Amino acid sequence: MSNLEITLEFASLRSPGHCPIGVWVIPSPTNVYLWEGVLFIHRGYYAGAIYRFIIDIPITYPNESPKIRFKTDCFHPLVDPNTGRFDIRSRFSNWRPHIDFIFHLLHFLKGSFKRAGLERLKNEDEVQNKEAFRLYRDQTQVFANLASQSAILSASSPSLESDSNESQLIKFSNLDDQEWQSIRTQILGHQTETNKTTNPKADVVTKKVHHT
Repeated sequence: MSNLEITLEFASLRSPGHCPIGVWVIPSPTNVYLWEGVLFIHRGYYAGAIYRFIIDIPITYPNESPKIRFKTDCFHPLVDPNTGRFDIRSRFSNWRPHIDFIFHLLHFLKGSFKRAGLERLKNEDEVQNKEAFRLYRDQTQVFANLASQSAILSASSPSLESDSNESQLIKFSNLDDQEWQSIRTQILGHQTETNKTTNPKADVVTKKVHHT
């Protein structure tokens, strides 16, 4: 697939329903076949998690599936604890060119952290972390504790801070109260103007989240 086609597929993520809520991706400025991403999880076993990942698109795409590798340590049945490789075989046993697209892969990625996605994992041969798989099946509370711990560590990791990771395309930095209030005011000001024209009765609520 040409660089242009890959770029167009990335652009298509703006279409409604294509990019899952809580998933950010951006192609490398030097290699359109390498995308960086961040997965935010708001509910469930992994609530509060912030996981960095890489999408490696092969030159043979779409005849061969893209590969996903987690850069953040992640305790999950589909994530290899040593390499970070994310196993897609339970959903894409055979990648279908021009039928399966990267946005399908992103939805599978996000869905695999939900209870329904975990319940669909039936075959131990299609997981990368057999311990996580067995714990989910046999000792769900232990699994829940380890998943929560994984989520907490992912959100408090120094890797989220851009000053120590200049190579990251998606950067995070800590905001003090003054900086947060300034950004909040800008957002609320913009939303207020929008609401005046779309919904005069709309009420906007925002919340500051502290990661420790």
